[in-house]
Amino acid sequence: MAQSKPYYVTTPIYYVNARPHIGTAYTTIAADAVARFQRLLGREVFFATGTDEHAEKVERAAAERGLSVKEHTDEMADAYREAWARLGITYDDFIRTSEPRHHRATEEVFRRLRARGDIYKGEYEGWYCVSCATYWLESDLNDGRCPNPECGRPVERRRQPAYFFRASAYGERVAEYIESHPGFIRPEFRANEVLSFIRQGMRDVCISRPNSGWGVPVPDDPEHVVYVWFDALINYLTVVGFPDDMERFERYWPADVHFIGKDILTRFHGSLWPAMLMALELPLPRAIVAHGFWLMGKSKISKSAGGLVTPDELAAHLCQQTGMAEPVALDVVRYFLLRETPFGQDCNFSEEALRGRLNADLANDLGNLVNRSLPLIERHFQGQVPQGTLDGELAQAAERAASAARERYEQFDFRGALEATWELLGSANKFIDYTAPWQLAKEGRREELADALFSVAEVCRIACLLVYPVMPHAAGELRRQLGLPPRVKGTWDELCAPGAEGLAGASVRRGRPVFPRIERPVAVKEEEPMEQAQQPLISIDEFSKIDLRACTVLAVDKVPGADKLYALTVDLGTEQRTVVAGVAEEFSPEELLGKTLVLVANLKPAKIRGVTSQGMILAVGEDKPLGLVVVDRPVPPGSKVR
Repeated sequence: MAQSKPYYVTTPIYYVNARPHIGTAYTTIAADAVARFQRLLGREVFFATGTDEHAEKVERAAAERGLSVKEHTDEMADAYREAWARLGITYDDFIRTSEPRHHRATEEVFRRLRARGDIYKGEYEGWYCVSCATYWLESDLNDGRCPNPECGRPVERRRQPAYFFRASAYGERVAEYIESHPGFIRPEFRANEVLSFIRQGMRDVCISRPNSGWGVPVPDDPEHVVYVWFDALINYLTVVGFPDDMERFERYWPADVHFIGKDILTRFHGSLWPAMLMALELPLPRAIVAHGFWLMGKSKISKSAGGLVTPDELAAHLCQQTGMAEPVALDVVRYFLLRETPFGQDCNFSEEALRGRLNADLANDLGNLVNRSLPLIERHFQGQVPQGTLDGELAQAAERAASAARERYEQFDFRGALEATWELLGSANKFIDYTAPWQLAKEGRREELADALFSVAEVCRIACLLVYPVMPHAAGELRRQLGLPPRVKGTWDELCAPGAEGLAGASVRRGRPVFPRIERPVAVKEEEPMEQAQQPLISIDEFSKIDLRACTVLAVDKVPGADKLYALTVDLGTEQRTVVAGVAEEFSPEELLGKTLVLVANLKPAKIRGVTSQGMILAVGEDKPLGLVVVDRPVPPGSKVR
């Protein structure tokens, strides 16, 4: 049921000294998954993101490019909008701190806190890191450099008049709030880090710098502009109406969740921001969720570390390797980032891990469940999902998965939600292996066949719903192949119910596999000769004697006593055949089921290890099969290859 207060979710606003990368995408994808999930629950959602534009390093980045700060920030803000559009991010508002509405909000906060005595003017003398936009004490530094392990750059000595926020007056209250509100800062070990920092004694914070012509001017003192971090945090108030529309603001505030990276938790979101809100007498956000870093080796992933560091680069790599559609490739990136590690912990990135998630999870488990069932529906039920009865055990598995996935999404445990979904997919793949619908068809057991295929199709439908918050485009394409509208309409509880969307009777639209595999790379030795031995030539008449046909793999069985051999049951349109193929060491049954291969159909039958083989599938490789000849688009089984 819809609830009265809209669900308000935010990302941090991102510095515009660099373009979007995996780190910023990670936070934004997580927020988008939660926003999509909450909308499925029937909640009104307000999802905000944007850009942080008033840092000194932004001014320096613009100067290095020979642009005005406005030209630079306009260009970079557009880059973020474009990147989020490609990733399917469904934000409701994109705020820039250079906007007039944000200047008004920042000035109003400054006035209120100064009137309360929580802002005072003094003199700052100490060390400042431009890159981190952070002031440090002498005792904080590491050999004269920024103590942030992700920075380590030289700091600058500064002495200047400045305004200070009296954060020291709120340290104990902030610590007590964190201790009395489990789940306010997540994960729990991050809350302990913040408490340790606060218990050392919160210091008053310098919140202004000399006016360089860029930033929010301090009210009644235009010689100063507001310090970037004080200014940036206020965006969460600006974007929901403060101070221009207080009726709207009171409807949305407090935020339900701030998603941030761990590097901006302890000093800013976990301590300074709650202190500012307490000073303003405003409610605190309900949750602040800090994720870890993506690493290469032991270093935070970056251009300087090498490798693929943007979602677009990763998607282009996947498209190049597999030929998949770009929106699906970007969904694969979304899936990989949220599935690979518990949200909150650091994780090492590797192309091998990305390939493993695509091949094992998406191609073998989810994609292949659809790929192996749709050809049977086309063949035996004229392309319409049969009217059947959902298997009882699968119905229970679907109910458990939907309940667990909902609970995990609500707790921002994306990996747990996806693991619950994959348990359901595992049950469905075991079910199809056990019931062997291709055998039911061969034996004419039509009612049982209808039940089996309906059950698998219904599980596919529910699985698409459970992964929709993470992979909206891919889920939509799978739904389209099942004969359903790509867009999900309805609420979570309604759609998770068996038979909710009337799948029986839907016309399936089998197309290319949504998740093509990345095949194993083949190493070529440098010393191998470039020229190959001349093969004997044949005439066109000799070649025309070979009858090549498209065939769909319906079943894969091991040949007893032969580790390298499979007995494949293939559909040739007018008949089904058994073909023995020596591919068992290179390909799993899941990789073969549902594939449309090329068969030498007029080869004389031969008995191999006691099994009669009626043809030969085409494979690539001399000593062992390195790849299979696969038809790249839907064709009727038995179609002639020419």
